[in-house]
Amino acid sequence: DWMLAQGAEIRYVTSLGVGVDLSLAGRADDERSAPTRARSAVNDFLGGDGRFPVDPPVTEGTFGGATARLDIHRGTTRWMVGADVLAGAGGQTAKVFGEWRRPLWSARLAPSLTLRGGVATARPLPQSAFRIGGPWTARAFPYGSAVGAAFWASQLDLPLARGVVRPVVFADAAQAGAVDGIL
Repeated sequence: DWMLAQGAEIRYVTSLGVGVDLSLAGRADDERSAPTRARSAVNDFLGGDGRFPVDPPVTEGTFGGATARLDIHRGTTRWMVGADVLAGAGGQTAKVFGEWRRPLWSARLAPSLTLRGGVATARPLPQSAFRIGGPWTARAFPYGSAVGAAFWASQLDLPLARGVVRPVVFADAAQAGAVDGIL
């Protein structure tokens, strides 16, 4: 999704140890819906129609926000947990989210598993809602196929070759919606 945001952010990133990073951020910005439809010559060249889907509207106004994120990389396992809050005259949203990723065993072409999930306040601001579809959740579905206050996603990747071009067979499952319908 795209929106127009003008403001300022201050971010502090530090290492808490080997493979452990903490990021803290605070921001204030004016958020507006993107007024035009985007086009892509690359998409057109690759057989698409050159048009991106219309971005959904956002709750417009001035907002303040804060984010905390912890990233951990231990051996072949990576995980992240974060929390975010966004508030302004148009409403507020608080959410927590996370990701866990690792190969299933130790081998050159081992399959890997990625799990993601998150939950937000019952009626999140449109710009803070979780979305399903695209490369981070369900690759066979367009981004924004499902939207909600909660989501989960799992991705299983089986690499077929190493090198510059890395074909992969994958299986994805994901769901987004109201908190009581997901959890």
